[in-house]
Amino acid sequence: MGNLRDDGERPHMGKAGAPDMRRNWQADRTHGELARAHDGAAAGRKPDDEHTVSAHATFAMIIISHGDLAVELKKALEHLMGPQPLVVALSIPADEPLATTRARLRALIGDLRAMMPATDGLVFLSDLFGGTPANLALAEMKRHRPAWLLTGANLPMLVRLVELRGALAPEAAVEEAAAAGRRFIRSEHNPA
Repeated sequence: MGNLRDDGERPHMGKAGAPDMRRNWQADRTHGELARAHDGAAAGRKPDDEHTVSAHATFAMIIISHGDLAVELKKALEHLMGPQPLVVALSIPADEPLATTRARLRALIGDLRAMMPATDGLVFLSDLFGGTPANLALAEMKRHRPAWLLTGANLPMLVRLVELRGALAPEAAVEEAAAAGRRFIRSEHNPA
């Protein structure tokens, strides 16, 4: 099968033969890859101190997407990492007027800004570069500094960003998260 990691080992398999991402992240930790050091969150155990966000987070996160992807990414993130302060999701319905979406985004940003120091930044995560969510984020970045945008949002990117929030400068955390997002995109092949 084509289910080999870069080191030649097969990934841990979960239900129905699908790769178990939490265990794969743990296995990859020894290889310097994105890791989930604590997989007990899904079993209802409290995350260990390494993965809890301090009250001094260096940025808030806004996940913004077409359809319900943003909300579902946030749910999946919290399934793995536990509740996340200063992380919000904005899903954009196909039939919603742009002015309504912009107003909802600005209200979310206002709510976040009221809960954090003015010097802390915003990290926008959108599904598609050049799409409405990313374009709205870019427009808001001009109004709110410091701010960053990551496009092509995926779960490994979000997990890594949460892991590094408060531990690294925002610029470094964003770069690490982008690298994690790319690193966990894999192509599998099972020849006939």
